[in-house]
Amino acid sequence: MVYPTYQELLERYKVACDLNQPVDHPRIKKCIMRWVKVNGLKQTSAIDASAAIDASAARVASAAIDARAARAAIDARVAIDARTYWSWDITWYVTTAIGAAQLGNTELLKKWLPLFEAFEAGLWRIIPFEKEIVYMEIPSVSTEADNNRRVLHSETAPAFTWLETDLYFWHGLRVTEQIIMHPETITLSQINSEGNAEIRRVMVERYGEARYLQDSGAILIDENELLGVKLYRKDEEDDDSIYMVELINQTLESDGTRKHYWLSINPEQLRWRRW
Repeated sequence: MVYPTYQELLERYKVACDLNQPVDHPRIKKCIMRWVKVNGLKQTSAIDASAAIDASAARVASAAIDARAARAAIDARVAIDARTYWSWDITWYVTTAIGAAQLGNTELLKKWLPLFEAFEAGLWRIIPFEKEIVYMEIPSVSTEADNNRRVLHSETAPAFTWLETDLYFWHGLRVTEQIIMHPETITLSQINSEGNAEIRRVMVERYGEARYLQDSGAILIDENELLGVKLYRKDEEDDDSIYMVELINQTLESDGTRKHYWLSINPEQLRWRRW
């Protein structure tokens, strides 16, 4: 058998770590059972935890999760809640295959390559029991690039979804469901009572900085009537002050009104710029 090289496995691992691959359950199960066989383990089946959770009675997974059969009908949801404490994170374990290829250890590579291929097929975690292996697929993630790294971010949905867990992120910062899904319900009292400065900054952004300055009583600190420019400042107790410039369009609209535009401004610019 011709095994993949170290460099090939490394590149394949990088691709798999993006967590964008489609989940192939038949292939995952097949790879897990190959891994069981080549390592001389006793498990006889691989069970999808997400499918067990989706099943109302979860009878299929019950026997696997309660390996000693101490209770006949254990709820799969209760057992899966312990997943973060005693499940195997495959993203770590499969690096053994990469190291084996780098060292030229074909025997070790043979033992771990099936689990590596299962990761490529969408496997993320496993819980080995006496007779079965419960496995969990990779999470659904939404990311963006930030200084040559990826951070979780989504403006319209959970940025991380796994089994029954939905987590919300704004440019890498974990926030509440309300901030992402229902920003229109954010209130001034919520913003002002938020103790975390970074969360409060996001809340202001989602609320609308211009609207926040107006609704919160921001201070007009400078203006140029000729240019139609106004500078506002809203002081924050434990964070930098927010500065916004209001630009008034000098061309009248058809109804005789003027459009107002709001732009955020870096306070460092105030050191040299004059109105």
